[in-house]
Amino acid sequence: MSGTFVTDKPLSDGAAVAMAVLVGVSGPTNSGRTSISINDGATGELLWKYDKALSRGLGSDTSTIINAIMRKCSKMFPYAKS
Repeated sequence: MSGTFVTDKPLSDGAAVAMAVLVGVSGPTNSGRTSISINDGATGELLWKYDKALSRGLGSDTSTIINAIMRKCSKMFPYAKS
């Protein structure tokens, strides 16, 4: 099993508020992207892969992004505890 998780804060909360007041539209203030894959240990064959990107607006934080992406990933995970 391997994977990456990258978060980004493209716009500060203050800039988002200013943009919303001046322009009427606010962009995402936090975003995250994950890629998780499970490969067969003996052959290296790809068994399962999950890619997801998510952006949230004003008032969001990195923990919210991480939790939302991982909650969605856990629902798609192909294996269950026996």
